[in-house]
Amino acid sequence: MANTKTVSEPKGIFIKQLMEAKGLKNKDVAEAMGTSDVNVSRLLSGQRGLDLDWLHAFARALEVPIWELFQPPGRNGKISGEPEVKAHLRRIEGLPEEAVNHVWRLISGYLEDAG
Repeated sequence: MANTKTVSEPKGIFIKQLMEAKGLKNKDVAEAMGTSDVNVSRLLSGQRGLDLDWLHAFARALEVPIWELFQPPGRNGKISGEPEVKAHLRRIEGLPEEAVNHVWRLISGYLEDAG
């Protein structure tokens, strides 16, 4: 039987989202960390394990305290607007895009009625 390795993005860590919020690409973060963009890509995709040293390196590169890597970026955990809401809905494993759009329509309709 072939030995296969399942690769999955590290759960509960919001490095990619922080990078996106700061407008940083893998190469920008890699340069600040003193590593390659390929290595950063492997760390973010789960192909390479994230240990405490790597987490500290990401925090330094993103200029945030390490604990911020473990919470969604934004207003103290609050989200607003269609892109942010949909991004969070897409994190729900198995939720198809059609459902994401449907839930957004329900939320936005409720907000319009409440406003």
